[in-house]
Amino acid sequence: MMASGPMREPRDVQSSVRRELARFPAVLEALLKDLDAATWRARPTPAEWAPVEIVCHLRDEEVEDFGARIKIVLEGGAAFSPIDPERWAAERRNARAPLGDALGPAEVTWAEIIGPSRMIV
Repeated sequence: MMASGPMREPRDVQSSVRRELARFPAVLEALLKDLDAATWRARPTPAEWAPVEIVCHLRDEEVEDFGARIKIVLEGGAAFSPIDPERWAAERRNARAPLGDALGPAEVTWAEIIGPSRMIV
């Protein structure tokens, strides 16, 4: 028999998730702020993304995948649109994005980008 931890109230779990989501922009910035340009753009292997591409991917997923899907679920609507992150990365030239652009458009904060994800918690 598997031992399990104490039961937690859904509201407590939701509060915890909200706190962690709120911390994400600062944590991400702290992890990236000291990267030099070469490291920011370096792929560990040809098949792996560079930090800039990973950050762009996180942004794109929140804006065009998770946020859109959450909205469809909450508001009702059509089927989910197909996604193609590899194609997005190539078409958008994510490997060349400056840090600020990777994190999101200047007028949009990362907290606003992850806003739709917060609606479910």
